[in-house]
Amino acid sequence: MRGYLGAGNGDNEDDLDYNIERDDIRGNGEIEEEFNMDNVRVEWRGGAGKTYFGAPDPLTYASRPKSKMSSKFADPAWKAKWYKARWGEGYKSERAEKKVGRKVEELSMDVLESDVLAGMGDEEIREAVRIYMSANKKRAESRRRKKEGGATEDGGPGGGMGGMEEGDHGLKRLGAKKPGNAKLAYETRRLNLAARKTKQPRGRPKKTPNVDEVISEASKKKVLWRIEGRSISAKAAKIRVEQALSDQGPLEIRDIQEILKAQRLAGRKQLLLKVARERYGMSGKCVEIEGGKMEFITNISVQHLGELLLDEIENDSISGEGPPPTVK
Repeated sequence: MRGYLGAGNGDNEDDLDYNIERDDIRGNGEIEEEFNMDNVRVEWRGGAGKTYFGAPDPLTYASRPKSKMSSKFADPAWKAKWYKARWGEGYKSERAEKKVGRKVEELSMDVLESDVLAGMGDEEIREAVRIYMSANKKRAESRRRKKEGGATEDGGPGGGMGGMEEGDHGLKRLGAKKPGNAKLAYETRRLNLAARKTKQPRGRPKKTPNVDEVISEASKKKVLWRIEGRSISAKAAKIRVEQALSDQGPLEIRDIQEILKAQRLAGRKQLLLKVARERYGMSGKCVEIEGGKMEFITNISVQHLGELLLDEIENDSISGEGPPPTVK
């Protein structure tokens, strides 16, 4: 057994300050002499003929299993086999379905029962759910930032340093407001609690249907037309009607129906009045409404106006004469 003392590595005799040779009686590589282990390089031979040098850094022992396991996980076949043994079959699909199910449970019934959702395919529904949840998250984050960053008049928790800048006077003024704020908060909480007790249930089911039920129900309720593989939207129908007026082209019944079916559409009545005025010369005219009363066309409802235009377009298609020229 050989021990080297000093900063050398044992290869150069000039670097050796201490050299001792003795038999390893115990056979376990121990050294009985006492010296500084920081400057020692120990070399001994094991029973199998292997040579070991010194006491390796603990980080070396920690990195060896990690690198070995990393090399194993780099093999896709070994990684798939490990996951199968650890989690069983179908672990990826179950985790994905649970994640989508949690997102669906956070949606309101108005969104789940909408006609637009019913006309979408499976992938379109998943993408719509993702966009809806992302938009809600962004709005909540924006409100939180505004609430944290908005400065208040009295330098309160909302931000600002008004109370600190005014010194003792500002602190006294803030302290005087605390009883009033506490009373207002208590009264508001009491009124909200009373309103919650008297509020009628909305009839919403306790359990929200999972994503599979929503997709199967949506596939049965195909209510939107399909043109060139894409659903007709109210905005697209509005653009087509405006283009038809500009080019003096024919109007489509399905476009008017799509515009009427939309729950919200900016400029819908103005567009229908423009069609009635420029295509059918109804400017300043009165039409008959329920009860035999006469009303100006500008004062009737959107649905009634849309029905009149649908009748006019249908009559034009039956007669084959086409609409009258556009009035500029």
